[in-house]
Amino acid sequence: MYIKPVKSTKLYEVVIDYIMEMINNGEIKPGEKLYTENEFMKMFKVSKSVLREAFRVLENRGIIETRPGDGRYMRLLTVGVERDRDYYQKYKESAIIDIYECRQIIEVNIVRLAAMRATSDDIDALDKINREMKLMISDTRETDLDMEFHLAISKAAHNIILFESMQNIINTLKDINEKYILPHQECRTLCAEHQDIFEAIASRDENRAVYAMRNHLMHFRDMIGETLT
Repeated sequence: MYIKPVKSTKLYEVVIDYIMEMINNGEIKPGEKLYTENEFMKMFKVSKSVLREAFRVLENRGIIETRPGDGRYMRLLTVGVERDRDYYQKYKESAIIDIYECRQIIEVNIVRLAAMRATSDDIDALDKINREMKLMISDTRETDLDMEFHLAISKAAHNIILFESMQNIINTLKDINEKYILPHQECRTLCAEHQDIFEAIASRDENRAVYAMRNHLMHFRDMIGETLT
């Protein structure tokens, strides 16, 4: 298969598409060992960091697995799934709903703990992210800052299991098309919601923090409904 040099603002996504094409074409079969990193780097003409990000996403999606000391292998997927070209769109649509339900359960409890346990450093970190996001309403980095804000709240809860759970949620959000996450026109509203959450945490008001987070997540749910209908 001829591979064109990769040119994209998100190189790892293009690498994922190429690897999925190789799977769909039968060039990589279930259970087979993948090419080495060096071979893929020469094939796709990308850096090791880009390639590893693509591998991370594919592994999270259950497409490949890493065997320590041996290499990466394509998993033994259910017949038909690995050849379904619409698989990733289906994945995105179902995963985003699952994420909303998960966030409802986890983040409401995280923000309560954050209001109880946040240190002055935690509050300063949240304030810094919030201020930066307000200045970048028309900037593409706003989505990253939104995720950083929520991750900083989980850090302020001072519970390592909840923090790691939130990291997994954030990583999944990053793998999904940004149109499901934070359209530019919604940013002003989300910034205001972030401010409500921040003020509640800073004032140690647990109930207000929970209310503000629930309101924020309901807005997230409404955005999902608009993009999936």
